[in-house]
Amino acid sequence: MKKILAIDPSGNFVEGKGKTGFALLTLDDDGNSINFGTIKAENFDKRSDYWQDVGVLIGVETPDVLIIEDYRLYNTRATSAGVQSFSLLETPRLLGVLEVVAEANSLEIVWQMATQTKPYSDDKLLKLDILKKEKGRYYFRGKQVNDHERSALRHLLRYTDKERIIW
Repeated sequence: MKKILAIDPSGNFVEGKGKTGFALLTLDDDGNSINFGTIKAENFDKRSDYWQDVGVLIGVETPDVLIIEDYRLYNTRATSAGVQSFSLLETPRLLGVLEVVAEANSLEIVWQMATQTKPYSDDKLLKLDILKKEKGRYYFRGKQVNDHERSALRHLLRYTDKERIIW
């Protein structure tokens, strides 16, 4: 059995209640399954508890491969008035937590930028019949998926396409 976990992390807690989406692909002799989920900062009283729950996900699932959406502070964002000036930069701090958890569990980490998933836009996934859309909501294999879960799915698709993993 092989598990591949893709995470679309949002560390935001103080600066807006973030949502971390994930997609877990399990491949075995009987076929494959994919599960989605979202960990919401609003469900926690402290930032550290939220971040810990995202880290626990990694430890509980113990994937063979962990795909994490990476973060860069681009010059245009850093200098735009009010955009990132004086930000707590909570998401990159969460990425550090995830990296430590992954390293502690000897997991292979694949870092991907959001821009690397552009070939897997919602429109393209609808055309390929990977996603369905009804009444403004998106579905994957009959299960409703939110923006963060779809982002994790795009990271998963990029990895499996690149590695030629059929599922």
